[in-house]
Amino acid sequence: MQRKTQPQLREPRGKTLKEINMSGEEQKPIITIDNVEYTPDQLSDEAKACINHINSLDQKIRNAEFNLDQMRVGREAFINMLKATLPEAK
Repeated sequence: MQRKTQPQLREPRGKTLKEINMSGEEQKPIITIDNVEYTPDQLSDEAKACINHINSLDQKIRNAEFNLDQMRVGREAFINMLKATLPEAK
């Protein structure tokens, strides 16, 4: 039985993604696109490149969201610091 994976053909550092079942046999990942399942050998090099770009962009989006969260928290901290330095309103 083959394990479903997200559309990812390569791990970071460019190593080929391999799935190993309980008996130690290597399995090919299944890539699902629009509810159709493919194995990497069914995809063209161009399709594999697109999948790699999509994975890279997904990671960049996650990183940007993480950075945005940090900036929002930092901004709120500076607002609170500013308020603490203001004289009390009369």
